Amino acid sequence: MLEHCDIIVLSGDWNRKNPGSVQRVTEILARHNRILWVSGIPIRPPRLRTGDFKRIADKVRKMLGTPTQTNNHTIPVTEVHPFFIPFYDNVAVRRFNDRLLRSAILGRIQELGFKDYIVLPSNPMAAGVIGTLGESSSHYLCIDDYGANEGTFACLSELEQEILQKVDSSWSMSDVLMKSRIPKSGENHFFPEGVDLDHFKVRGGLPPAALANVKKPIVGYYGLLASWVDYELIVRCAAAYPDVSFVIMGKATTDISILGQRPNIKCLDHVPYEDLPSYAELFDVGLIPRRINRLTVAMNPLKLLEYLAMEMPVISTNLPEVKKFGDLVFVAEDDDRFVRFVGEALKDNTPERRRMRRAHAERFSWQSVAERMSDVIQGIERRKASSRGSRRAPTLVDA
Repeated sequence: MLEHCDIIVLSGDWNRKNPGSVQRVTEILARHNRILWVSGIPIRPPRLRTGDFKRIADKVRKMLGTPTQTNNHTIPVTEVHPFFIPFYDNVAVRRFNDRLLRSAILGRIQELGFKDYIVLPSNPMAAGVIGTLGESSSHYLCIDDYGANEGTFACLSELEQEILQKVDSSWSMSDVLMKSRIPKSGENHFFPEGVDLDHFKVRGGLPPAALANVKKPIVGYYGLLASWVDYELIVRCAAAYPDVSFVIMGKATTDISILGQRPNIKCLDHVPYEDLPSYAELFDVGLIPRRINRLTVAMNPLKLLEYLAMEMPVISTNLPEVKKFGDLVFVAEDDDRFVRFVGEALKDNTPERRRMRRAHAERFSWQSVAERMSDVIQGIERRKASSRGSRRAPTLVDA
């Protein structure tokens, strides 16, 4: 396990409503290492939407502020929000942003006294600074098929290829991504989703008020209600099982009005991460109703392991990463089977099956994911150290 190292992570904002995989691994690393978390680099230009204006205002406020040290479960992480102009498709602007980003990072690591630091970028837009920071090694964390997302910068795929040419290793969250994101170094590794086992476990407390009067059994889904969720399929399931309650929870970023067609579908807004287990433990079945397209086949659904840790049966559409879990998950090759599996999954809740699901989830703790990544990075660091001898970190004069 990496210990007593200085690590720079370039990713999304720290402590978002639903912290992602990169933050979860960083939380483990932060227990024994110093972390500088670089936030705010966009992957798409702003659009004329109320939500974007709010995000822009928030980012400007953070950029004009001072770097902060935040605590997440007593884990200290220093977060910095560099200034940037959100028009990366213009080459001149992109180069200007790279200089601003490099200067902000070097200035902060000098204040912190970082030495022989490791860089972990998960945002391809940071490609221009990789290899210019004097880092001892860099490792790309590919958590999504970014280019398949709607409205991303046109240069994103080009920058992702640039970053793959520079890093010492690449870590991808699915086999699909591993086959298409191959680093020049040849160090190509799988970055599995993990789960916080202490957080996602059956607790047996009182049900949340929002679900106190919802009739059992409950088939549930939580997560971002985006365009990749198959809402028509959820409605089909609800129509086929009128005596079953379907609870759908999450922030909607697309039109979900179709869910109002069925009286046995209950929609709730975003539930904070810390409260999710108290809701999820009321689910008799967990759903992963993803549409099948270029974006989703590259996904590794985080909620799968969370559902399994909560011991519930899971039904998913035909996603490659989910199929790896064999008969622990009902994987439907078409909509008719997905609907049929609801009835079968409701019967698949014996104590033995519940124990099997929990035991399988225990193999994917964030601790084990971080340890595996640490072992590989340490091996690369040792090899590089033996070949290069002494080195010097850059100063602001170098920038």
